[in-house]
Amino acid sequence: MRKRDFVEYDDDDNLIGGDDDDIVDEREESRLAYERAMAQMRKKKAPAPSEEDDDDDSDEISEKAYEARKRAAAEREKKAAKEYETDGGPKRRPPERPARNSDNLSKKIVKQRETIASLEKKSTLFIVLWAITLMIAIGLGVFIIATRKKENSENVKIDGSTTKLTYSLDKVAKEFNSADYNASVKEINGYEYLCLSTVVDEKNINLYFQNEFPNDDNAANLMECFVTDGTNMVVVNSTYTFDSLETVLPKKVALGEDGSGFLYVAYTESGAPASLSLVNLKNMEKVGSVNFSSTFPYYFTVQVSDEAEKYVSVTNADATYNYDVDLTVYDKVVDNGSGALVFGEDFKYEITDTAFTFDASVSFGEGAQIGRYAGSIEYTATGLNMASAKFQAYVPADYEDPGKNQLLTPESEIWTDYYTTGGANGGTLLVKKYTVYPSAERDTSTLVRNDSGYWTWGDSTNGIDVSVYQGNVDWAAVKAAGTDFVFVRAGFRGYSGGSLATDDNFVKNVQGAQAAGLKVGVYFFTQAVNEAEGKEEGQYVVNLLSGMGVTGPVVIDSEYLMDPKDARGNLATREDRTLATKGFCETVAAAGYTPMIYASTRWLITGLNMDELADYKLWYAAYADSPLIDLDFAVWQYSPTGSVSGISGDVDVNIMLEDVFQ
Repeated sequence: MRKRDFVEYDDDDNLIGGDDDDIVDEREESRLAYERAMAQMRKKKAPAPSEEDDDDDSDEISEKAYEARKRAAAEREKKAAKEYETDGGPKRRPPERPARNSDNLSKKIVKQRETIASLEKKSTLFIVLWAITLMIAIGLGVFIIATRKKENSENVKIDGSTTKLTYSLDKVAKEFNSADYNASVKEINGYEYLCLSTVVDEKNINLYFQNEFPNDDNAANLMECFVTDGTNMVVVNSTYTFDSLETVLPKKVALGEDGSGFLYVAYTESGAPASLSLVNLKNMEKVGSVNFSSTFPYYFTVQVSDEAEKYVSVTNADATYNYDVDLTVYDKVVDNGSGALVFGEDFKYEITDTAFTFDASVSFGEGAQIGRYAGSIEYTATGLNMASAKFQAYVPADYEDPGKNQLLTPESEIWTDYYTTGGANGGTLLVKKYTVYPSAERDTSTLVRNDSGYWTWGDSTNGIDVSVYQGNVDWAAVKAAGTDFVFVRAGFRGYSGGSLATDDNFVKNVQGAQAAGLKVGVYFFTQAVNEAEGKEEGQYVVNLLSGMGVTGPVVIDSEYLMDPKDARGNLATREDRTLATKGFCETVAAAGYTPMIYASTRWLITGLNMDELADYKLWYAAYADSPLIDLDFAVWQYSPTGSVSGISGDVDVNIMLEDVFQ
């Protein structure tokens, strides 16, 4: 048989993959080869034919031999075909396409083989990558298990009777080593501690923090740290972790003549301070402790109203605020009193050498915020003293309007942007910040405060404001003292009857200041209670200035009068007072002057709505070492008791940060 590649036939026994003329049928070829071989054998072995031999018997024998050999050849062919199938050849001949499509089929077969080869290659790559990933994962797992076994063998008792805050205290000790502390690991009574050694006031001090505890339910309550000088020991129960120095190291604080102390701060899970403990290192004794959750409520009185009105009153430092609350809060106050208050969801604090200052949120619980509690706790040789603390209530800006219902509603969230100011009830108010009137963050590092003479702030200029109460002024001496500008009172409205009047020294002061070379502006003390009166006051000043040559600002002076408290301006609402101020400013602006507003911190927050007055410059009054509000002001009146040559007695002194004199 001719050796050939894979050959296929269709059901009609036609060849697939080539022309029939080019390929010899294997079966016919085998038959012809067999017959040729038999013919040769007869020629070699058979005797020459004779007449005797040429009979019927010899013919019969030859015919039988031929048939036997033919059957044997067929069996060999059948056996060869079977071996071909066993080695991977086709079990059956698949259908054969017509010869005319042989080229297309060959292309399809080639393409199929290429596709199969590509899939086999991708499959092989995927298997290789998967195997590599599995090997890496197994290796990492073995490494982690080995590491854990090593840690456990080094740090955990075999009987499993203890637990630890950290299983790498040696590593923690190395991290805590510093110029101030020498850190090491010690065993005390069979338990592991972190030891920090230091020197305070020439005394060797060791601080110990327990890391290992009995493995029971009370372990969390057994956390303790102690400090010793080698002779005496003070134990402080606290909460700490070794993740941060902040939660471990006490703060060295000053105790006056008694030297130094250690202030230990324990923290909640959220990171807020929970308690303070003070140790006097001179006497080696614990002299004071404060737990905020139990100490803060002590300074409040919280009670419910009668059954009819259903509100809650909160009193601190004699200032009382009433709250409209739901029945859940109401019942909580009935059951717990001041214990119903929650402190410190938002806790801000600072630790200095002499005091712990705090500013903590106050609420009736989540979604019922009422304000903040802020103050300081001072350190003394004998304990911790609450030096100053005050409740600061969230209130609307018009909270103090006459006749307003002052029943407050708790806020759903803690405020982040607010102004702080004093209230008429002696308390402290928090009001949300303006969103329209411009604000400014000012750098006070260049502010120079002088005991005598003017303060300076960068490239500021100095000025005063005067009225009839300054008497006769030597304006040349005022100018020589370094004064650049002056605001002269033009007039005022009566706080009772509301009549308008001119300051007795108005003309004299304007002319004297102009002659001395000072920049001159004027102001009018208002008691207007509506827009019409504000416009009336503005026009009054415009008339006074006719022919005076004043080019500086025309200011409306809006203030709360402490005496009498029933002054007509005090009794106006915040909205009406704002309209009156706006009417004044619009009137003087229409006459060609620069309008300006004068007010104090409290009045800018609760007395006026500055978002409605954002078009006008501000002259700000605050008698403090630095401004108390972040509104953008042009002039700051920082003291009412200035001393300036040329004026007898006190005079208001000012710094101008933005030139408003045109």
